[in-house]
Amino acid sequence: MFVKRALLKTEKDNIIQFLNSMDLFWDEDIVDTYYIEINNEVIATGSRSDKVIKCLAVKKEWQSHKLISLIIDVITESFFKEGIYHYFVVTRLENEEIFKSLGFKEIIKNDLIIFMEKGISSINLKLIALKEGLERELKINLDKLNIGAIVLNANPVTNGHLKLIEYASKYHDLLLLFLVEEEKSWLTYIERTSLLFISTQHLGNIKILPSTEYLVSSATFPNYFLKDNVSRYEYMAMVDSLIFKKYFMPIFNIKKRYIGTETKPYMISYNNALVKALDDKIEVIERYEENGVTISSSHVRDLIFSNGVDAVLKYIPKQAQTLFKKIVRSKVDG
Repeated sequence: MFVKRALLKTEKDNIIQFLNSMDLFWDEDIVDTYYIEINNEVIATGSRSDKVIKCLAVKKEWQSHKLISLIIDVITESFFKEGIYHYFVVTRLENEEIFKSLGFKEIIKNDLIIFMEKGISSINLKLIALKEGLERELKINLDKLNIGAIVLNANPVTNGHLKLIEYASKYHDLLLLFLVEEEKSWLTYIERTSLLFISTQHLGNIKILPSTEYLVSSATFPNYFLKDNVSRYEYMAMVDSLIFKKYFMPIFNIKKRYIGTETKPYMISYNNALVKALDDKIEVIERYEENGVTISSSHVRDLIFSNGVDAVLKYIPKQAQTLFKKIVRSKVDG
């Protein structure tokens, strides 16, 4: 019995069918898939994206044969070949002991899933290093300050973001803006950071930090467990809030997190889950409107593609409009 790498479409189709029979789903960002078969029947499979092990499944009657370990060994070898020495898995809670025996460490878990990591780094090492770097840069001790936080993508930053930031900044010595670091947005991380920095430069107590791979990233939000958008966003909020509460809040001494209201059903679900988890440690602020229009990044992007960049400048902070116009035109004009 040995592990095969899926190269042909027929192999992939068989694996997808097997996953579906296990109430799991194919994740579109998969870059490699491996499987074990008996008599041309898939009995175990596992895949990986960039740094995440996913879509693990073993047929019930074979679950005592340590097939997951065989597949994990092959996936780990593929990570090493690409110079990846820190990686993640989100798996069903029933697999917890298997992964612990393979050296994986728990990040968070609930009654359904567990999020784990293995390698040369860890969430504590990453966040403590980020905190210590911030303290050296600003010559402060975070543990002695009243600190607030906002997690945002700002794709692009809008007057709505700015109003939320200005409001929250009034109640804290320092407001940390954790900007989504993963490169899956229309604007790059550098572009979004630059626009956000220019937009908030007039505020003296703002610091932009990367969200890291632990907040709002494909490492923590796999789709293969989830059947629809609402359950997906509820799950995302659960993971986001647990990680934020367990690690970000104590390490950075964060007293309160701020979010804006939402209009789309799945984002309302996301917000509700955050509020339920963080309770009095989160404050929801009414979304900013201009002339009856709710200002959001998605609205701005839609307008750019339909009416051009000049039509959206009024929704962008004045300080950032020149740079924003330059960035958008470079993308639209090529």
